Formats: sequence, structure tokens, C-alpha cells
Amino acid sequence: MIDKTQNIKTTLKTWLWDKPARFTGWVFIFTALFYAGSYIPNIDKIPAIDAICLGISLITIVFLIRSLIKSLPYKNINHGNFVAMTNGYKLLSLTLFGVWMGLTMLMNRCKPSDIVISSVSAEINKTYLVIPRTLFSVIEIVWFVVAVYLLGLWISSIYVKYKRAKDMGLSGWKVILSMPFTFIMSWMPGYLTSDKKQSNLTINSKWYNIFNKWVISKPNTTLFVFLVLFVLTNLFISTNLATVLFPLMLFAIYMLWKTITKDTFSKHINRGYIWTAIVINLLMVMSFIRMSMVYLQLILHK
Repeated sequence: MIDKTQNIKTTLKTWLWDKPARFTGWVFIFTALFYAGSYIPNIDKIPAIDAICLGISLITIVFLIRSLIKSLPYKNINHGNFVAMTNGYKLLSLTLFGVWMGLTMLMNRCKPSDIVISSVSAEINKTYLVIPRTLFSVIEIVWFVVAVYLLGLWISSIYVKYKRAKDMGLSGWKVILSMPFTFIMSWMPGYLTSDKKQSNLTINSKWYNIFNKWVISKPNTTLFVFLVLFVLTNLFISTNLATVLFPLMLFAIYMLWKTITKDTFSKHINRGYIWTAIVINLLMVMSFIRMSMVYLQLILHK
């Protein structure tokens, strides 16, 4: 059921925990039902059962994503609220991603005891850590839950950034056309530009409220935190310098537009500025498709 909560005052916990956790719970329930259904006798003999299951899975995930987006209570989010939510999403995502990567490495290092064959157990014991099946299953479940929760955070974060970009005067379809490679250019102005809207977001965490006030206290502080969280932390995910250089290039384009247009930037944001982002994004998409086709051909010819 979709919550009609568009006009209520919310807390940061609603965005970072309540809604993504609800999404995670429903995904876990439907996944458990599908897993249990696989044990139905002779279910694999039903014609086109794989296509049917795939179709049901896609419909289910689309419905759950739609419900998550519709339940998010975005209404007149001001600059301080947006910075608090965006930083919160980033910090929590980085923390949970580290946990998820740790669980992934642990699962790769371990083997459940029930698959160990006595004739090769000595060899497996030298290579892997053999643990009880129950413990291995618990690790798998936690790994899955963290992954789905990260997906919920990611979807919520995209929605918030999309709405903030529209608040800054951008057309919705232009924001969509900037995805995925130059999406940061559409919401970057909303992060770095303050406004006088009234806050409708409550931050119950004392330390985070102090941190957020410090971030938005001065433009240079906001800029510093933005560069650290959304540019330099990309090295946490990938050691490729391109993950830092590309967003820095997009940031430089934003600063160039701000410098040239000065006080009239708001008049250009939905024109030349966003079209610059769209053109770069389309070029990146075409380049990605071309590289993928070359890579696929190399694999097929091996």
C-alpha cells in the first residue's frame, strides 16, 4: 500500500532507515517465498516455468521500487535538509558497503561443512575455512539483507537528488537524460547552493545535527565536504583514477558555468548547463556500449 505522506514533517531516520528497511523486508519476504516455492514437487516440469518466474520477479521488484519511491515524503526540502540527507546516504552507504565487502570476502574464504567430501577434506581445509552449514547460511542471509538495504538506500538517494534537481528549476526529463554518468551535474547545484526555505526535516542525532550545521555554515565548508564525500571516496570503491578524475571534470564544468554566468546561473541551469551534461552523458553511454561490444566479441572469440 502506498503511503500518502507528501505533506508531513519527517525525520532523517525516515529516509535512512524506515523506508529502505521496509523495502528490504518486503524483498526478503518475496525472495523467501520464491525459494520455498522451488521445493514444490515437480514444479520444474511446468512449461516455461523459468520465464514465468522471471516475469513474476521483475513485476514484483518494479512494484516494490514504485512503492518505495511513492512512500518517500519529499516536500519542500531545503538546502540544509538536502545536504543532511545526501551526506547521510553517502556515509551510511560507504559503511554498509564495507560490511558487505567484508561478508563477501568471508563467504569466499569459507565452505559449509556439509559439502566437504572426506576424500578431499584435507585439501579444502588447507584452502578454506570449513564452518557449520547453519552459520554459513546465516552469513548468506545477512549478506543478502545488507545488499538489498543498500539497493533501497541507492533508490531513495536517487529520488531525493532528482527532486532537488527539479527544485533548482531543471526539467524532469532533462535530469533523466543526464543519468547515469552526469547525473551528479543535475543535483550538484542543489547541494552547493543555499536557499531560504523553511526546514521540515528533524535530525534526532545530536552529533550529526552539529556536523550538518557545520557543513552548511559556509560555502567553502560545503564545497570541501562535497569534494571529499562525492569525489575522493570513489577510490574506496575503485582504485582507478578515472573514478576521481571524471567527477572532478564535471565539477570543473559546473564551476566554469558558475564563473561565467555569475548571478544569472539560475537562468542558464535548465538551458546550456544541463544540455552540456546531457551531451557528455550521451557520449559516455555510446562509448560504454562500444566498449561492451568489443569486450563481448573478445570473450566470444576465445
